[in-house]
Amino acid sequence: MSTANKQAIKVALSLTLAIVSALALGWDKVYWSALTVIIMANNETYGHSIRKGRHRVLGTFFGIILAFVALQLFSQAHIAFIACYLLFAATMCYLADDQYNGYLFRTIFTVTSIICFSSGFNGDLSFNYAILRIQETLLGVFCFSAVFTFIWPVRTEQVFFNGLAKLLAEAKQQAKLLEQHLTKSSDLAGEPAEAIQELDLAALASLKELLSLPLSDSYLLRYQQAHWQHFIERLELSLLQLNQAITMANRGQIPSQEVPVLVVVLQRFIGRLERLLLAVDKLDVSVLDKVDEALSLTDQASSDFAQQLLAADSYAAEALQRIREAYRRRWRHNGDIGEKTQPWLKRLANDVERRMLLVYKVVFSIGVGFALWIFIPLPGSFIFPMLSASFSFNLGIYPSEALKPIFWDLSYRPLWC
Repeated sequence: MSTANKQAIKVALSLTLAIVSALALGWDKVYWSALTVIIMANNETYGHSIRKGRHRVLGTFFGIILAFVALQLFSQAHIAFIACYLLFAATMCYLADDQYNGYLFRTIFTVTSIICFSSGFNGDLSFNYAILRIQETLLGVFCFSAVFTFIWPVRTEQVFFNGLAKLLAEAKQQAKLLEQHLTKSSDLAGEPAEAIQELDLAALASLKELLSLPLSDSYLLRYQQAHWQHFIERLELSLLQLNQAITMANRGQIPSQEVPVLVVVLQRFIGRLERLLLAVDKLDVSVLDKVDEALSLTDQASSDFAQQLLAADSYAAEALQRIREAYRRRWRHNGDIGEKTQPWLKRLANDVERRMLLVYKVVFSIGVGFALWIFIPLPGSFIFPMLSASFSFNLGIYPSEALKPIFWDLSYRPLWC
């Protein structure tokens, strides 16, 4: 059975279990638990799903608390509530534009809006909605985790090592093609050889993100996270140097007098990639017992092309050293877990201008929704401002290019229906 079919079966089982359980318990709004399952299922790996579920639970808790505070302070002061609500939306919008924790703040805003508006500022009804929301959310997370843990489980560690092995295999193949390119160029006295395609290093970003996920199912990655992060950094530098060497080779910038030395360096580099591939793909730790030092041949090869290859070999040697340390300490927690990339507080200072533009658009849209609700007799009581605020917030943080197809689809669909 294919992976896609297994995934579809697991999602269907999770949804069925969540809906049937909610109905059996006599809870209203069973779609909340189903929605939690769908959101967690729409992720790349199980680690991504667990992080999304964790953020959804935490966001629900914090959203309920903020909703109770708002109802206590502004239940009879609607103008003050709208002013504070717009300030709250601006803060959450700025914080939601984050790669790792953005969904947490989107959930906080959405839950706060639902609890405040759906109850019509009624305290008893708000409490019932709050309890029901957290129950449904926890039920959805539990059903998803139970099904995906025991039925055809796919561990984050498995996805990480499969992706890493695929990248190393491609790097090894391109390095061998570069070796053939050097030999052919030397044999044909400078006659151009067939161009080599550069490595696509986009997979490295995915591997870095996997290391930032919950890794409770992997002792090797969880307790040696810092070593694996440093290993990925060294490997990225090495492959970047390899790509630059491939670019220079395609341009014909190969010093013919240094080809014999370059071939030696490249063969040594290919050997390091083979050992890395064995260690990652076959989990053969014996190949890591001895790590050769990087070559120092600056007196025999001083060209830019040679420096690229020497740098690639040097970084590959450091990568081997890092992965050897990770395997040696695989059952011992060294207390060095490292950072995801950049601390959360420092990430708040990134792209301030773009974030403030998003805040302006979202707050303006929510303000227009409140104005329409106040000055035009619209049906639905408090439902209209809740829906307008939720849609404005959750759609406003996306780029304009992503919203244009949605706008045109909604504009033209009624004409064809």
